[in-house]
Amino acid sequence: GLFYNEELVSCLSFSKSRFNNKYDWEITRFANKLNTKIHGSFSKLWKNKPEGSIITYSDKRLFSGEIYRSKMNQLKDSNPSYFYIKNKHRFNRVQFQKHKLKNLPSFENSLTEWQIMQLEGYDRIWDCGNKVYKYDK
Repeated sequence: GLFYNEELVSCLSFSKSRFNNKYDWEITRFANKLNTKIHGSFSKLWKNKPEGSIITYSDKRLFSGEIYRSKMNQLKDSNPSYFYIKNKHRFNRVQFQKHKLKNLPSFENSLTEWQIMQLEGYDRIWDCGNKVYKYDK
């Protein structure tokens, strides 16, 4: 992280790659303090990256991905995905994969995940996909 007057103002975090085992690491978060632009912060933090290959995902609904282009190569654009919403709460679709729905009252094996979720009162919202970037050591 980067600090200003002992306050964390920018950070870059890594974890083991969650979705693609071809890469050693994944950037899980890059963030600056709210309403703060810190020129060169990504480059400064990048100097402390872990050894090995890195992958990251930039949500096309929210970001251009421009910050990653200086250090990484764009691999692809992913297909749109979705999340569920109920009572103004947003839920990641992964927790509602069909094999995880067997305990719901509406579960019937002949129904699709989406059909079961509709019967349970959920709606599905599509996103725009991600830009996927990679860095090879």
